[in-house]
Amino acid sequence: MPWYIFSFASAVLTAAAAITYKKTLFKEHAIEFAAVLGIFNAVLSLPLLAFVNYSKITLVPTLIMIIVSFLAAIAFVLIIKAMRHLEVSIISPMRMIGPGVTALVAAAFLGESLQFGEWLGILLLLIGVYILEIKTNASLNQKGAHDDFKYLYFVFGAILIYAV
Repeated sequence: MPWYIFSFASAVLTAAAAITYKKTLFKEHAIEFAAVLGIFNAVLSLPLLAFVNYSKITLVPTLIMIIVSFLAAIAFVLIIKAMRHLEVSIISPMRMIGPGVTALVAAAFLGESLQFGEWLGILLLLIGVYILEIKTNASLNQKGAHDDFKYLYFVFGAILIYAV
């Protein structure tokens, strides 16, 4: 199958998930939603335990995995809280800068070198998000909804946590 079919299917499923999350968050609290989703994923993953080679499990990688899982849970709750209080049209474009932030964090802390095309891609990401958000942020200012800006910080915090 061609790659663009997988890409299109991924885009459709991601949009459907965002809409489903938002519709559910009209009725449910963000932390309850995140907990139920986590439990549901854990139940779906239980059959995979049959394929684990338990003799290969060591302490250090297990501790790293637990710490990373804890950080990812915090980031997910931040995204869900922001999604509950802001519009999907604000959250989704903001989340798209995640790969660019990850590349910048990798360059800063791991010594990764970014090529011209990668820098150009990060710049295009930033320009695209800016264009998509400029009108939305102007409408937030006009409404006087300054409390909503803290949820934008939640999104940025989650993106940074995911980058780490």
